Amino acid sequence: MKYAVFQLLQHGVGSTINGRGVISPARGLTSTYHSGATFFDTELHKCIFWIWNDPDLAKALIDYRYDFIEEARLFAQANGFAGARYPEASNDMGTENGPHYVLSYPDPEIRREWSVKEVLHVSADVCYALNKYWAATGDDTYMESRGYQIIVESARFAASAFIWSEHKQAYVLKSVMGPDEYHYHVDNSFFTNYMLRWCIKLALSLVARCGFPPVPATEIECWYTLADNVYLPWMMVDGVSIPEEFEGYASLPDTRLRMDKKRGPQFVDDAERETAEKLQNFDSRLVKQADIILLMSLFPEHFSDIVKRTAFHYYEPRTVHESSLSYGPHAVVAAHLGETVTCADFILRASRYNLDFTPVADYSNGLHLSAYAGAWQGLVEGLAGLNVKEGQLSFRPQLPSHWDSCHFTLYFRGQRLKVSILGQGELVVRRGG
Repeated sequence: MKYAVFQLLQHGVGSTINGRGVISPARGLTSTYHSGATFFDTELHKCIFWIWNDPDLAKALIDYRYDFIEEARLFAQANGFAGARYPEASNDMGTENGPHYVLSYPDPEIRREWSVKEVLHVSADVCYALNKYWAATGDDTYMESRGYQIIVESARFAASAFIWSEHKQAYVLKSVMGPDEYHYHVDNSFFTNYMLRWCIKLALSLVARCGFPPVPATEIECWYTLADNVYLPWMMVDGVSIPEEFEGYASLPDTRLRMDKKRGPQFVDDAERETAEKLQNFDSRLVKQADIILLMSLFPEHFSDIVKRTAFHYYEPRTVHESSLSYGPHAVVAAHLGETVTCADFILRASRYNLDFTPVADYSNGLHLSAYAGAWQGLVEGLAGLNVKEGQLSFRPQLPSHWDSCHFTLYFRGQRLKVSILGQGELVVRRGG
C-alpha cells in the first residue's frame, strides 16, 4: 500500500504549479500507453484519492474538464446530443483520443472499436468526482464559479441521451457499453442508466438548493419527469431482486464460474482470450471487470445489504478481473458486507498489481495508477468506512482478523487528519498527522 500511495503522490508532484487544469494519463507519466489519454477511472479512482490527499491536485483535474467544456459540447453536438459529453478517452486538448478502428497484427484485419461511440457515462463520472470534491472541501466558491456549469451541462447531455420507450413506458438507452467491456451494443446498461439519472438528479438538487445556475423552468420540469421514469433492469437471484448488468444479461448462457481465488487476474481460457483480442462481443455472462459492483461501491447507501451481498456473490465468480480497475470496487463492497478478509485480498491484489500479478514485460505499458487508487479506496472507503454526511466525517471501522492495525492520513475542510484503526475496530483521529 505504501508503494501504491507513493506512486500516486509522486505522479502529482508539481502538477498544480501553473494553476491550470491538469490531465492525468491512464498510466501517469510512466508510459505512453493509451497515447496519454485519460479515462473515467481518473474521476472514479485517482481523483477520489487526491480529493482526500491533495485537494489542489483534485481540483486541477476537475479544472481540466472545465477548461475543455466547450470541446465536450462540440463532441455532444457531433453525436446528436445536447449539453457536454466528455469523451471516453480524452487527450490534452479535451477531444476524443480513442480509435474507431484497430488494425490487428500480424493478421491484417481491421476491427471496430465501439467504446468511443457507446460509452456514455463519463460526464456523470466527472460530476461524481466533483460532488465528492465539494463534500470533502466545502469549496462553495469553486462550485459557483465552475462546478455548477459542469454539472448542468452534463445533465443536459444525460437528458438528451435517453429516449422514450412506448413499450416500457420509460426512458431507455439503446446500444451502449458500460464498464464491462466484454459486452457492447447493449440496451439499458444498469450502470449507465443509473449514473446518467443520478447526474440529472444532482443538477436538480443544486438548482433547488442554490437556485444557481439559472435553468429554464421547462427544462427543469423535463428533468424531473425523466428522472422519475428511467428504466433500470433487475433480475432475480436466489429470491432476491438485484441489478441486471444490462437488459437481457440474465438470458445469456451462463459462464464457467471462476472460483480460484489465486492472486492475480483470473485469466480467461484460450477461446475467451481470442474473443477479447478480436474485440468481439461476448455471448455469455462472463464479466471483464467490476460493473454492477463498481456502481455499488460508488453508492453503497443506495442498495440494501441483502441486494449488495447477493449481487457480489453472483457477479464476482463470473468476473475475470482482466482490468486492474476491478479489484478496488470489489474491495470496497466486500468491506461494506463485513467480508474483511476478502476485502484485504482485493486490496493486496490492487496495490501490488505491477509488482506481483502481471509479467515484468507489462511494465513497458506503465503503472496502473487507478488500481493503486482503488486499493486505497478499499482501505479507506471500505475498511475504514469513510463517508461525509451533512458536512461531517463519518467512519465505520473494521479490520480483517490477520491485521493488527492500519493508518492513513487525509485532508478534510482544510485540516490534515491522521486516522488509525486499531484492534477490535477502535478508531483514533488526530489533527495534523
